[in-house]
Amino acid sequence: MGKGIFIYAEQFDQCAEPFTAELVTAVKQLKANEPVTVFAVGDETLLPQLQWDDVAVKVISCSNLSAFQEDAAAVVVADFLKQEDPAYVIVPATGTAKSLFSRVAVLLDVGLTADCTELSMEDGNFIQKKPAFGSEAMVITEETDSPAMVTVITGIYPPCETGKASSEAVISAEAPASGVEFISVEEQEVDSIVDAEYLLSLGRGALQGDSIDTAKALADAMGAAIGGTRPLVDNGTIPFEQQIGQTGCTVHPKVCLFFGVSGAIQHTEGVRDAKLTVAVNTDENAGIFSFADYGAKADSNEVMAALTAKLNQMKG
Repeated sequence: MGKGIFIYAEQFDQCAEPFTAELVTAVKQLKANEPVTVFAVGDETLLPQLQWDDVAVKVISCSNLSAFQEDAAAVVVADFLKQEDPAYVIVPATGTAKSLFSRVAVLLDVGLTADCTELSMEDGNFIQKKPAFGSEAMVITEETDSPAMVTVITGIYPPCETGKASSEAVISAEAPASGVEFISVEEQEVDSIVDAEYLLSLGRGALQGDSIDTAKALADAMGAAIGGTRPLVDNGTIPFEQQIGQTGCTVHPKVCLFFGVSGAIQHTEGVRDAKLTVAVNTDENAGIFSFADYGAKADSNEVMAALTAKLNQMKG
């Protein structure tokens, strides 16, 4: 069994993602009596961005590696973890990190428990909780491999306050040849839903055919962002960046209006901290009604159109 807890800090263009601070909180709340290290792949400019009291920081510097050469990056990270030999590895449950660490887990021949919502230590055992099977179950698992590797949904834990790292190190590494040729990056024009105060969450029942024009009109009228369930991402109605839930974004709006959403736990986990929730669905037995503060059995498009008209009338 290894020693210590290692937290992976995701970064893009040498800017560390802020949700790393949430994982630091999750680990500190374990009270596992293990040294904690945050690690990243990048350069020394990441060091001042990864500063928390009683937490060491290590950056793997690999000049011949592109952020998009996942096959080569997995080898670099796996070699690093083999050398460090941690007992636990905590990873953010983002699409890119999960994709990378699924490769790392294979290289280390260990399991990977994905999309955890809660971590704990019970009688010396590392326990994870995660939703599964729609709204039917909350699964409790225990990682027995070494290192025990899990991904944690962001937005669950509050961010840890910054401080001063207990130690800092930059470790040079050489990446193997990659099967991915990096050509260029094109920015995608997608509004972030993560910080939206007002949010429309759409399910398949909210669509007229494949159109979400009625929802867009309401969003414009109330100054809201649009998110939705995984089926809308899968059929191309909304981009992945607007998916809410266990495999998408965790959001914290003041108000969230659910239209045509069934209420599967994979979706509601991503918006459970909303201050006010209202659900509209034609199915009176839809699970979303047990989650929302208020609900109405009604046609989503009719309600959205009526709300839009009323808001526009109020604006004069």
